[in-house]
Amino acid sequence: MDPESLAHEVLVQDAFEALTAGMVAEAREAAVAAEAARPRGEVLGEALGQAAGGMARAGEVLGEVARVASGDLGGALGRVGALGGQVEASLFSIAAEAHQRGLHHEGGFSLVDWMAQAVPWADRVLLGRVATVAAACNLHRQNAPIAAAVSAGAFPVRRAAVICEALGKVRGVLDADQYGAYVDILTDAAANPDLSDLQLRRATERLLELVLDRPQRERAERAAHAQRGVAVLRRSGGMTRFVIDAPPGQAAMITGALTSRLAAPTPGPEGEPDERSATQRRFDAFVTVFSRGLSCPQGTPQIARATLFVTMDLDDLREDTPGHGVSLGGDLLSAAQVRQAACEAEVIPVILGGESQVLDLGRARRLASPEQVKALYLRDGGCTFPGCTVPAQWTIAHHDPWWSHGGATDLDKLALLCERHHTHVHQNDLRASIDATGVTWHLR
Repeated sequence: MDPESLAHEVLVQDAFEALTAGMVAEAREAAVAAEAARPRGEVLGEALGQAAGGMARAGEVLGEVARVASGDLGGALGRVGALGGQVEASLFSIAAEAHQRGLHHEGGFSLVDWMAQAVPWADRVLLGRVATVAAACNLHRQNAPIAAAVSAGAFPVRRAAVICEALGKVRGVLDADQYGAYVDILTDAAANPDLSDLQLRRATERLLELVLDRPQRERAERAAHAQRGVAVLRRSGGMTRFVIDAPPGQAAMITGALTSRLAAPTPGPEGEPDERSATQRRFDAFVTVFSRGLSCPQGTPQIARATLFVTMDLDDLREDTPGHGVSLGGDLLSAAQVRQAACEAEVIPVILGGESQVLDLGRARRLASPEQVKALYLRDGGCTFPGCTVPAQWTIAHHDPWWSHGGATDLDKLALLCERHHTHVHQNDLRASIDATGVTWHLR
């Protein structure tokens, strides 16, 4: 091909490629414009439908999860967690917009009840937090960075609820610039993955200590106390749901009971694993505490049923300072609340059995006396059934032989048993040898 013809062909090829590129660009721009012109609700529904389709496909594979390689399970779990975060962020975005438009008011519902109709599977605790954060961000424009961060999936709703609650307490004592600065600080803290939930809560408590003076902190504590309550909700199947709103001090005590050894998995008599779920164990722990208070007649020893461990600076406890304490369960208590708990705590003396303390009552009395119970606590240290770790304060004094079989209320005829093993001992008619050194059960 001569040079002139070759040059002509190159020009034609360049022109064709330019025309093709222009047509592709125009087509792309047209597609983008068409997509932008589509109703946003239609696009949202299509996107969520595609996501649901992907999850349905994943569900099919998970039906054969036994065939998934072990190395793939961890990665899949991480992706499921990320998807869960995206779902929560989407839930919040929709709820916040619905709250802004007042859609829940159209049917006379709270935002939580309005959401629950659409997503009955959702945890109402989560829905409550979503509603709290949505209201805080919509009613106060300076909280907009929090809403934007949650919608973007920067941190979960539970962390947003913590900082919104703290900011609500200081809003009235800060000017706009100060308040905005604290919003930015706490939003960055909530988005920091290296900061635990407990550390975030401590940061918000520190904010309250710095900003609020003592009268304001006391008013905040009184306000929290005024919001205490128990809601009773009747459910199908004969079940009843109790929703408890507890101030920090009482919440710490309740948490202490629900996280005590009573709620820990307890193996069966033959060492079989505890088949109760975590929620069932917490329920059993709560009922044990509650039933002891109801079933103990007048004159039964009133011994503290839970111990509240609080970590705080001794100077804060002794002096009138704005310091706070932290319970084992992570509950934050003001110094005043810790001092009150310390005043109300019961001290059990070690010296027992003086002339005025009768430790053997024979058949004159069925229930063990306070002095006997203290002596049993000291001798047995907890449930005496082999392998049981339930502490002494969660046990009852069992008669051996049984009271109904002529047993006496004497120390050498009494043994500490938790509720579960007390039932097991009676069901299997088990006996024990008891002396000053302790209890030996004769298992069959």
